[in-house]
Amino acid sequence: MAAIVGIPIYANYNSVLPIVQVLLMKGVPVGTTLVMLMSITAISLPELIMLNRILSWKILAMFVGFLLLSFIFVGYLLNAIMG
Repeated sequence: MAAIVGIPIYANYNSVLPIVQVLLMKGVPVGTTLVMLMSITAISLPELIMLNRILSWKILAMFVGFLLLSFIFVGYLLNAIMG
């Protein structure tokens, strides 16, 4: 869910770090906050629009799917290790 929530937000790491800090202070697991951080910065909607100019929809969908699956895998892995 954190990966999907982060997609429409357009921000860079510097502006997202305070949000991540608050989430961690409120007790959200590290893996979940990392997934949100990665999805905000890597799969934001404006970046997908820019990539659409050079990639076809099929390749762009594969790119987004791969990133989402890898982010979710890393999030679950970190939550399992640190939880």
